Amino acid sequence: MRVEDIKDGKIEVNSPAGKLLGFTSDKFTEVSWLWKKGKTIYISFIETKQKGKGHLKQLVKRLLDLGFTVKIPCPLGLMRIIVVKWGFRKTTEYHPRLGEVEVWVKGPVPSDTASTHDREPHSQTYPTKDNPHTLTCPSDN
Repeated sequence: MRVEDIKDGKIEVNSPAGKLLGFTSDKFTEVSWLWKKGKTIYISFIETKQKGKGHLKQLVKRLLDLGFTVKIPCPLGLMRIIVVKWGFRKTTEYHPRLGEVEVWVKGPVPSDTASTHDREPHSQTYPTKDNPHTLTCPSDN
C-alpha cells in the first residue's frame, strides 16, 4: 500500500493504512483510531500501550513527514499540554450539530522551509458527516 492509496475515513490499528502510518498494535491499543480526510489526519481517540515511550510523537512525526496535516480535536489534560509543547495551533472548525469546535493543528513542513514553519490546513470542515463515531468535545468542567 502507498500513501496515495489510503482512503478517506476511519483508520484502525494494524489495518494496511495503519501499518503504513506506524499506527500498530505494539504501540497503540485496539480501541484507538484515526480519521483521514484528504491530506489531513485527525487524531480523535488514541491510547498508547506504553506511556512516555514517544509512540505518539513518532506517529505525529511520521504523518507530518508524509505530508499530512495533523489535527487533534478538543485535547484535554495531558494531550492539551502535548499539543502546546509540540507547536500545534489552536483553531476552530464548524461541526453541523455542535457548531464551533476547538481543533489543534500542525501542518507538514515543506521541504524548502525551516522545520518550525506550519502550513495552513487544507480544510476547515470537521469530518463527521459520514463518520459513525461522532466526535464531541467533553466539557473542561
